[in-house]
Amino acid sequence: FESSNHAMLVATYNAHRGRGFNPAGPFRPDRIAGVVAEIRPDLIALQEAQHYLRPGVPMLDAGAIERDLG
Repeated sequence: FESSNHAMLVATYNAHRGRGFNPAGPFRPDRIAGVVAEIRPDLIALQEAQHYLRPGVPMLDAGAIERDLG
């Protein structure tokens, strides 16, 4: 086992179902992707990352976020 001195950035973010703090606001999942890109975490936990009008359908395009972040 070899140890390294590299830090791991872990983040948590409340996506507010893609509407921000205003529940009546516009659905903007791209805003969430932008925040994730700005933080650039190694690991992120998203809360309220589901679309309440489309149960079982992903709110975010995980593949696109992964491609954008590298």
